Amino acid sequence: MEIPSIIFIVVGILIGVVSYFSRMYYFIIAAVGFIGWGFFKIFKRKTSKSILEPDKLSLKEEKPYYQNDYKAKNTIPCPSCGLRHYSNANYCQNCGTKLK
Repeated sequence: MEIPSIIFIVVGILIGVVSYFSRMYYFIIAAVGFIGWGFFKIFKRKTSKSILEPDKLSLKEEKPYYQNDYKAKNTIPCPSCGLRHYSNANYCQNCGTKLK
């Protein structure tokens, strides 16, 4: 189980406040460490999402299966949706329109 980053920040603030008012100033270093670790986890989570997400501009636009560009010698297009079928097909596989 991973501890949420906000918990580190809250604990760091509490340690800092208690150590300041009780005049134990050496615990302020621990408080700064907790707060720093909490912000580091937030920063790491934000940057790792943007690095792991694929670049939308570099993705190849894929056409739906019914818009194939394959044109064999013995294929005919469907008059309704344009999907190409072999010339011996009777009905369109996509929309069901009669081809012959």
